[in-house]
Amino acid sequence: VALCKFHHWAFDSGWLSFTDDHKIVVAEAPDKNGYHELKQLERQSLHLPENKDVYPQPMFLEQHREIYGFE
Repeated sequence: VALCKFHHWAFDSGWLSFTDDHKIVVAEAPDKNGYHELKQLERQSLHLPENKDVYPQPMFLEQHREIYGFE
């Protein structure tokens, strides 16, 4: 997944993740700086390339959500 520096950090830190149908989910952390900016993205879809072969794989998205407590 190609993300800007901030959103990449948020993904790696477990602040946000993606559903199997490529929607953004945000961890509940209203006391942290930047939370409200991220929360505005929730339920928006990723912009995906035309080639479905390079879509994020559901098994890796599921594992990321599991590691960071989204499920």
